Amino acid sequence: MSSNSTPSGLKKFENGFIRIAGKISGNRLLLTLRDTFVLVAATTMIAGFGIMIQNVIVDPMNGLIFGKQGLQLGRLISRSWATWQQSGFEHGL
Repeated sequence: MSSNSTPSGLKKFENGFIRIAGKISGNRLLLTLRDTFVLVAATTMIAGFGIMIQNVIVDPMNGLIFGKQGLQLGRLISRSWATWQQSGFEHGL
């Protein structure tokens, strides 16, 4: 195929697609939506991670560190579950 011939159907499609993609990528609405999604998703993930730590790992009664199903550090700190449940540290968590 010589360089002077008319472009084939595939080449026309590629040129049209590149032109349309350029217009879409420059659309300010889409750029704003993308940036908003990134900000909201990041803060949501950080908040979710904090909630997970509070409710799953550090929970004084059922958590993985202080609870009965976990490492039982609450019982080890205060020597019994009854003392642990009455302690100010357990209520503070």
